[in-house]
Amino acid sequence: MNIDSKTPFVIGASDGCLSNLDVNAIKPGNAAVTIGTSGSIRIMSDKPKCNEKERVFSYVLTENHYVVGGAVNNGGIALRWFIDNFASDEVEMAKKLSIDIYDYVIEKASEVPAGSLGLLFLPYILGERAPY
Repeated sequence: MNIDSKTPFVIGASDGCLSNLDVNAIKPGNAAVTIGTSGSIRIMSDKPKCNEKERVFSYVLTENHYVVGGAVNNGGIALRWFIDNFASDEVEMAKKLSIDIYDYVIEKASEVPAGSLGLLFLPYILGERAPY
């Protein structure tokens, strides 16, 4: 490759794997939850964990550390989809009150009883990856 032998190499990892290090979720019982456009939850393990239905991923971090977890393609984007499709009144009210629409909708949602009166939402807005 004609690379100078003194060229330093830095070995990295995936963002999901490194997020556990970033939030110090590296001990048993600790988990890292990340929600952006997508969402995930991961734990640290001393061995890879496999699932025959491919519901979890196992990332190698070191020889003795694996980051195990799962992700969904639709995290925060599901809230954007809801606002765009069902919350026009709330958008107008948030504008009148000079409140961020996300803060306003989340505040309104906190008034709904736990269990959402039986409403189920499958967040497959952008397709899915785990376990499908």
